[in-house]
Parts: sequence; C-alpha cells; structure tokens
Amino acid sequence: MIGAGHVLARPRIGVLRRSVSVPRRPLDPRVRAYGVGAAILCVMLIAAMSAVSLGVIPTGETSAPTAPLEFVIPRGALAEGTPVVDAAIVIPRQLAFGRLDTAELIIRNEDTVAQRAGPWVVQPGQTFRIRFDEPGVYDFVCTQDRAQSVQVVVNLTDINGVLPAHEH
Repeated sequence: MIGAGHVLARPRIGVLRRSVSVPRRPLDPRVRAYGVGAAILCVMLIAAMSAVSLGVIPTGETSAPTAPLEFVIPRGALAEGTPVVDAAIVIPRQLAFGRLDTAELIIRNEDTVAQRAGPWVVQPGQTFRIRFDEPGVYDFVCTQDRAQSVQVVVNLTDINGVLPAHEH
C-alpha cells in the first residue's frame, strides 16, 4: 500500500549507450591503392562522358559532314604592302580534317589584283581549290615567308583509329 509521502518511481525509458572502442587494423596499402585508382578512374570517366556530351571531344560518328574550308580575300585586302609578296589574309599554320569532314580547301580572291594567302597565290577574281582524298599530312612551304607555310592533316579514321570497311 502506498501511503502519503510516498512517490512512485517511474522507470526510465531510453537506450543505454556505451562507448566501446574497437581497435582498427591498418588498411593494406594495396587495398588503398586500388581504392584511389578506382576513384581516379571514375572521375576520368565522368569527365570524358561530360566532355563528349558537351561536344568538347568530338566523336566524329554523330556529326554531319562539314562543308569545305573556305577563305575569302576581300576587295582591297592589302591596304599596305606589296601584292603577292605580302599575304593578304592569314591562313592558319595547320588545318585538320576529320573522317566526316569534306577535306577541301578553297581560297577565293575578290580583289582586283593577284594576292597571296599563305603559300598560295590567287589571281584576281579566281578561286583556288584543292581537295584531299587520301589520309595523310600535306606540307605546303611558302618560299616567300616561311611563317606562312601551311600543313594540312587529313585523318579518315574513326575515333578508335580504324578505317571504315569501304576504305580498307
């Protein structure tokens, strides 16, 4: 019987927590190396997939063939200098064409005098056209100014370095 002055004690509800320290074995260096290697591989794979999806790395298989590479010498292009001796326009030192590109270079002279574009001289009103049907590296040396020499790289292989079946 519980009388006056006695208080019922309530049981404590909760979880008894104890801090237990478990000794850890050192990680085997080979396991750590595999883990680091796997992490680096994952990061590289994600970066490559992002680069392809953003178009930074062209796949060459999904894009449409490009048009020929065309440069135009406008009328009065060489305000100062000597026509044919001084270049009227700048052609990049290296031009590259991929497998699906139309490997063709066109230089159109809309000026009234002959003009030089890189190593090529184009007469007034004329169009210079050169097509590259075979893979390879083509060097065009400018004898007037070595800095205006142009290298054309034509690569007809796919992204894996394999020629398409019809081109073997």
